[in-house]
Amino acid sequence: RERFDGFLDAVNASKNSIDVCAIYHDFHQIETIDTAFVKLLKSKPSSIVFMADVLAYRFMAYAKKHKIRIPDDVSIVGCDGVAAPAGMETPQLTTYAVDAAKLGTTAVNRLLGLGGR
Repeated sequence: RERFDGFLDAVNASKNSIDVCAIYHDFHQIETIDTAFVKLLKSKPSSIVFMADVLAYRFMAYAKKHKIRIPDDVSIVGCDGVAAPAGMETPQLTTYAVDAAKLGTTAVNRLLGLGGR
């Protein structure tokens, strides 16, 4: 949730007009994902930011099945820096890596009440 909140903060700080749609779901249930993608695509977005690469790769598979061209029809960005699963190398996913060690240290410090130390 903090990742999404940070994204919204950056969107709100920008001077561009950006429509944001959040979909929360159990990404292990394919039927739920497909339903979410159908709803999302009805708004005809020019781009979609996924808060996890696994979701972006699922969308890429959905898009291929439904003849949605990435990036021609819709651009996508993922988050995690996870390597593409076999067969999903093209088009290459734009993603940003998360420093997992720093994230873990920060989480433990917050839990222990140590702040950012």
